[in-house]
Amino acid sequence: MPKRIIYGVLDWGLGHASRSVPIIRELLAQGCEVVIASSGGALHYLRLEFEELTFIPLPDLNVVYSKSERPGNWRFILKGVLNYPKLKKYVSACENVITEYLDAKQVDAILSDGHFGVRSTEVKSIILSHQLNLKTRLFGKQINQYNQQFLERFDEIWVPDFKGNESLAGELSENYSFQNVRYIGPITAYVNLKQSDSGKKHLLILLSGPEPQRQILQDKIHGQLVEQPDHFAEWQIDFVSGSSNASDINISGVNHHLVMNSKALNALICKSDLVICRSGYSSVMDLVALGKQAVLIPTPGQGEQEYLAQYHMEKGRFNSVPQREFQLAAILENSLNVSANFKPKTNSVGAQITQFLSSL
Repeated sequence: MPKRIIYGVLDWGLGHASRSVPIIRELLAQGCEVVIASSGGALHYLRLEFEELTFIPLPDLNVVYSKSERPGNWRFILKGVLNYPKLKKYVSACENVITEYLDAKQVDAILSDGHFGVRSTEVKSIILSHQLNLKTRLFGKQINQYNQQFLERFDEIWVPDFKGNESLAGELSENYSFQNVRYIGPITAYVNLKQSDSGKKHLLILLSGPEPQRQILQDKIHGQLVEQPDHFAEWQIDFVSGSSNASDINISGVNHHLVMNSKALNALICKSDLVICRSGYSSVMDLVALGKQAVLIPTPGQGEQEYLAQYHMEKGRFNSVPQREFQLAAILENSLNVSANFKPKTNSVGAQITQFLSSL
């Protein structure tokens, strides 16, 4: 009888969903029945990828960011600290949904990518997280205390990163206090694909993340494309909004997509000479695996993204610019003058999944 695994995915942009694809595929390849628990945009994305699977809809998290474009926005950070009781209530509500499913179905284990509420004391529960240490400009001790309390409720923590000098998450994934940590290496759904030369340089603009900042950046880029068309004449441009609810972009020479499945997006990334995207950790893992040149735009107020953008820029891997200073014409003029300072590095989760299943 195949092992039934609940796979939880946090709805916070599409990074958690996209990096879950190769793990879910591996579970299926090794004969498991996978039931996906998620909400919002992540649930929509995973339904496109795995329409044949069973899904458990979870309550929406409804994370809304400040409209400020200043880094380390203190109002957003303070709001996060004050909303801790609300987060606990949300996690409890999700746990209740999982419990109801466990009461009705036999489940062998739970894997959860970043979702604190997809767990149970009744079966082995593992969380995937690179965030062992959260980076914030304010209330760092308190916020990390909250984070540790949630992570310690799981039987194991799988960290999708390399240890030591090859780490892609830097200080975020360093383990100072947890006893149940396993480093499984970076994860990506993408592979290098050969692409034909179209004769034009190819730009991929890939947006994601919580509102309203996703829409603010889309509007900013859209405005610059409309106002300065001559600057982009030599570029072939694909614009992926990263939201099924995004407003339309109707500009000559720009191919607009709302949300794409991993296969189509894989081809676009491989085709690109330059990628402009958020500095979320899943995006970083994808770019490193494919050896792509990129300009990272951290989500304002999100300390992790601000840290990752600075960390990789200092290592010479990618360029970065704050959202409030974003000028597309200047980026395109200067970005291809600097070569990415790394070799593509990939990792397989097959052995990790085999070992996990044998332990059940």
